[in-house]
Amino acid sequence: MAKQKITRDELVTRTAKVFRKQGYHNTTMNDIGKICGLLKGSIYHYFQSKEELMVEVLKASYEEACNHVYPIAFDKSISRQKRLSTMLDESSLFSNGTVDGGCLFGRIGSEIGTLFPESNEIIKTHFNAYMEALETIFQEAVSGIQAKELAKQALTEMQGAILLSVIYSDTSYFAEAKQRIMNYVP
Repeated sequence: MAKQKITRDELVTRTAKVFRKQGYHNTTMNDIGKICGLLKGSIYHYFQSKEELMVEVLKASYEEACNHVYPIAFDKSISRQKRLSTMLDESSLFSNGTVDGGCLFGRIGSEIGTLFPESNEIIKTHFNAYMEALETIFQEAVSGIQAKELAKQALTEMQGAILLSVIYSDTSYFAEAKQRIMNYVP
């Protein structure tokens, strides 16, 4: 494989796809090198370790959600149902109706648990922000306490449905969960 130039950001973006699909432990530096068009040793020019790269992937993915996902909940020019549907959009989880690893945060979080505290904090921060965004939508229809509980329930149901969709290679688990969540509030 010829050595190619790639930016640090491109390396992080491409690695996110591999981590999401294969998980952290099943992804080798060689896998990352292949998707980036690099020799595996060249990755160390950008990052000192796979763990450091994983943290950067999680940070970049969280930043992406901060810029493009969470704000949807606060855009009151869009109907509550449309905002909720968009927040639950499966296109970021599955490719062309097929399972493609599911949620990066759920995948990495369930795989590594608290093994890497820095990454665990980023994962918790993401899920907290996601629940807060959902809670904002639900607050338009129900009380604050109930909205908070619905947001927690929605996230739990989504993550469980994503996991089952991945395990069974069947996106209907997620589609059914999304429909139930859409019915939480009129």
